[in-house]
Amino acid sequence: MENDIGYVELALIEKVAEIFEYAAENRGYEPYSFAEKWLTSDVCQKTLEFDVALCSQSKTYILLAFEDEYREDLPTVNKQSIFFKEEMYWFGYVTAYWIVTEGINGKEIFANYNICKIINEYDVLHTVSVKTAIDLIKEDDAL
Repeated sequence: MENDIGYVELALIEKVAEIFEYAAENRGYEPYSFAEKWLTSDVCQKTLEFDVALCSQSKTYILLAFEDEYREDLPTVNKQSIFFKEEMYWFGYVTAYWIVTEGINGKEIFANYNICKIINEYDVLHTVSVKTAIDLIKEDDAL
């Protein structure tokens, strides 16, 4: 069941998308590695549950909190990751939207859907609405 979302929710979803973009552009995190670790992180869950200590902070602060959580096992770095910042932004937006509107968590998405395939289908899926993209992912990518 999908919930109605307002400006505050959309602003938070946008912030998460910007975290993904920043992670690629400024940290060089490889898309699949970052996506997996983000979706399974406590920082992701707390941020998208509107934990004020996180969701009220800047994207760089939230990324630093994520890096602190994974300090011993950070995502893989790849110099080519900057070329995937649009895919990263889109994936962050879609998954954050999915989490907020359907009340699930990132761990559920990671456990039930092929993250690599979703990112690889950016060229097709980014041309449709976010709701349609999520529906297509649920139909086609369920493990």
